[in-house]
Amino acid sequence: MRSNGDVRHFESLDALIRSAVGTEIPVAALFAWLRNENITASGWSADLSQYASGRITARRLQPAPVAELTLLLEK
Repeated sequence: MRSNGDVRHFESLDALIRSAVGTEIPVAALFAWLRNENITASGWSADLSQYASGRITARRLQPAPVAELTLLLEK
């Protein structure tokens, strides 16, 4: 990842996301949610009820701290 002239390397996409947003996000589940497939991810619950209008919300309740991910999709 390149940021402000610095280059950082990560061992995986998961490590890059954890560094960028401060918590882990279930990447495989995220791609499924983007296809409107409500698969489960440990500790996460996705709300795809507004998918048709371009909104996905996912919440992680476990492990703490609680995290919320909101995706707004453009068509």
